[in-house]
Amino acid sequence: MRYFALLLILICGSATAHQWTPSHVELRPSYVSGIHTATMKFYNSREDVEYYQVQVFDGRFNPIKFAIQGGDSDVIHVRHRQYKTVDVYVPSYEAVRVVYICTRSMILKKFETASLVSSRICSKVINE
Repeated sequence: MRYFALLLILICGSATAHQWTPSHVELRPSYVSGIHTATMKFYNSREDVEYYQVQVFDGRFNPIKFAIQGGDSDVIHVRHRQYKTVDVYVPSYEAVRVVYICTRSMILKKFETASLVSSRICSKVINE
């Protein structure tokens, strides 16, 4: 039993991922007519990744149009051990379809090796 616990600690101890909170979020009407918004908080605990793609999906993981604060892209840059607040904007007519708001780590090609793992973390949207 002691060896099993040690093996488990060694295997699990090296896994890292980013954080995307809150885990359950509610889309609320924005001050702009026809837009719903959610405010998310991101923390990068991965030393090997600094770029993350924000994604919005329905219940079958079909993509839904959206925009994020800063608006030019769906990619955010967050350095290791840094926080970033991200406002996600969805058209009101699409808000009822939104089930997941996710982030996916983007591994640069020059660092891509067999040992690197791309991670996706999603928050579930509470629809009333």
